[in-house]
Amino acid sequence: MQRLFLDCEFTSFEAPSLISIGLVSEDAAHRFYGVRDDFDLASCSDFVRRAVLPMLYQPMPGSGIAAGGAMHGLELRYALIAWLGTIPGEIEVLYEADVDWGLFTELLEQVPARVRGRNVRTDVDWIGHWEGEYAHNALHDAMCLRWDWLHRHGLGNPGDSASRID
Repeated sequence: MQRLFLDCEFTSFEAPSLISIGLVSEDAAHRFYGVRDDFDLASCSDFVRRAVLPMLYQPMPGSGIAAGGAMHGLELRYALIAWLGTIPGEIEVLYEADVDWGLFTELLEQVPARVRGRNVRTDVDWIGHWEGEYAHNALHDAMCLRWDWLHRHGLGNPGDSASRID
């Protein structure tokens, strides 16, 4: 089974609508980052305007993902479906907030039978990598979740290149 770590950025907690999505595999070999260009800017909370929107197009060193443009939600759906198709076998998507899983499943519209989700909020160490230069970029935060989960389960060495988040 392949594990993927998921994070989403969204407009607000009151009425969440997807802005960006990041996924990274347990071995860090597979990474996905997508930004919607059709979210409602007026629906964004002050926090999102201040902390999330400036991070949308930032390239992250070591991420394997360059800064890029946004796409319509339907294009993002097709891109995510195509990317998931490159991941062999059963897939377990780990996330730390139910809203992330909800936005992921809403984006897909129909979750493939081989994909299931699991909230691991109480199963990570929250070491503190969530803040910093790239905080609130969905791919960065997915990589942080991965790092914390690996650390908690004794599966990652913070010094090795597969465990790096920057």
